[in-house]
Amino acid sequence: MAWSRPRLVGEYPPGTFGQSMNLAGAGSGAELAVMLGGWSGTERTPLFMGDKQVRELVRQQDREQRLASTNTGSNQREENKKKRERKKEHQRELRAASSYARVLDVQNMEWHRVAGHGVTVANRYGHTSTLVGPHLFLFGGWDGNRALNQLVVGELSIAPEPEKTEDFSLMQ
Repeated sequence: MAWSRPRLVGEYPPGTFGQSMNLAGAGSGAELAVMLGGWSGTERTPLFMGDKQVRELVRQQDREQRLASTNTGSNQREENKKKRERKKEHQRELRAASSYARVLDVQNMEWHRVAGHGVTVANRYGHTSTLVGPHLFLFGGWDGNRALNQLVVGELSIAPEPEKTEDFSLMQ
């Protein structure tokens, strides 16, 4: 097997792990690699790892920070505000974790974002997915807090771009 690094264009997906990729439209002239999910592994969301030691380390650091600060009335309000901001940031990162959905046009080697509609699909990584005809089955994974046992089926509509036709009408 010979490996290569093809030149790609378009909006690259973020670097992640735990994502899935499926080839869609094989033989149709519109071959697409559909990539779903994944997690970027940022340090701000260590609970994604599901690792007890990491969680304990985070708890210990939080405890040390609380003990180091003097909790007067105004300081307590400021601390609560910071906590809310951290929680909002954490929730934003959870949403961003696996809302990554990209399509690679294999013919043109170009990345595209995917527009979806229908039921809300929980963000996830470490899931499994498979393509059966136009149906993309997505099962399981981790959403940052718990293992998922949800099956979601996506309907892919892959339409090849219309071929350009030239007008050969005679000019007089």
